[in-house]
Amino acid sequence: MSQSTTTRERSDRQRQSRRDDRLQRNRQLLQNPQAQFFRTRTPEGRMLIGMLIALDRGLHVLRLRAGHQFSFEDVMVHIVKVRNVVRDLQGLITELNGGASVLTERANAEDPQTMGFVPRTEETRQLGLCVGQLDGLLMRIRLTSEDLQLQHKVFDRAAALIKLCHDVTGQVAQGAGTRYDPPRSYQDMNRHTVKGGKL
Repeated sequence: MSQSTTTRERSDRQRQSRRDDRLQRNRQLLQNPQAQFFRTRTPEGRMLIGMLIALDRGLHVLRLRAGHQFSFEDVMVHIVKVRNVVRDLQGLITELNGGASVLTERANAEDPQTMGFVPRTEETRQLGLCVGQLDGLLMRIRLTSEDLQLQHKVFDRAAALIKLCHDVTGQVAQGAGTRYDPPRSYQDMNRHTVKGGKL
């Protein structure tokens, strides 16, 4: 047996172990009415999920320690920034759906690619709803648009909001003293440019 085969088998076992752990966690979260489940299919959705988790951690710490380790005023500055991100995302979602409310099906918790999440703040609960809705709408545009070039303004606006969310997430994490590692897909987006119609 070659070393590369052994490495591949080890990698496969680790991947399967992560899937099993995720499924077990999802099944436990099904008992929690506050749980949200995500099966993101777009780069935008995947980026926002990474930011959502870090934001939830940071906001939770800020709210818990408000008036003790952090001033109420400083905590509210961060909270308002997150609320503004949510408001802007909701505005884009409403426009993309022609002004109608967006209904999204709950992701299948038995799918190993589904991620379960329990938001600890109202802001991140609202942001989680936006992530699922925007992911679905952008996926529909990608699959049904007759000319994707005509949709560049939609994707540019989504990218601008993702950058705003990234900036706010970094500020919240810094303020709370929590960790935020930008999603790899966000770093890739910033490095990626399209020139002359060639990728």
